[in-house]
Amino acid sequence: MVERRFDVVSKQIYNPGPGKLPLILAPIYTNPNFPDMMLHCQQINTAELKDYIKSKMASFDATKTYSLTKYPVYTPFMVKNPELVEESKSSLSFRVALTNYGYIYAIATPRVGNESSTIPSPYQIWKGYDSKNNEVNALRIPVLEPNINYTFTFDQLNASTIYEVFVTAGSRHPGFPDLLGSGNTVSIESATKDDGSGQDEDSWILALSGLALAVMCLLLN
Repeated sequence: MVERRFDVVSKQIYNPGPGKLPLILAPIYTNPNFPDMMLHCQQINTAELKDYIKSKMASFDATKTYSLTKYPVYTPFMVKNPELVEESKSSLSFRVALTNYGYIYAIATPRVGNESSTIPSPYQIWKGYDSKNNEVNALRIPVLEPNINYTFTFDQLNASTIYEVFVTAGSRHPGFPDLLGSGNTVSIESATKDDGSGQDEDSWILALSGLALAVMCLLLN
């Protein structure tokens, strides 16, 4: 459908030649000029489009009448901001509830320096990226019951490290969920516990000091 409507070839989209950029079609579905996709998709049952798809996809069955399902747009919101429930040397656990069925999407990135990171978009969080499109520690938690707290845990974290956690939510629609707006992304800073190495060193120093004091007392006596 893209090829016929925009007069492009799929190889040009996915395999650009030297000096060419890949074509990415990203419709803004909230724009009032965005066409009704059901009207476009219904064309799949026309003989012309079936023959065209069949010419591009040998496994396509052109004899069937394809039924279409339109999913209503809905976005689950967080009942309240996620809260930290447990931290360890290598993990951070949070809990949150949604107002509807859907998914919780969250990422965790180590804080660099004293500056907070740029908040990634809901789309980036959904894909598991930070604001610079780097893959990071990401979670996707299905919410099967509204208004019930769900706990999610980031594992394999570094000890004694401050992490920036970004949380958003989306619907259960297959393929592309209806995500919360950017203004609803929650940012949390939490630190993992110390690994205990500094405490052990202090304990050795105290033990040696005590031993030295005992030896001095014996010598004086």
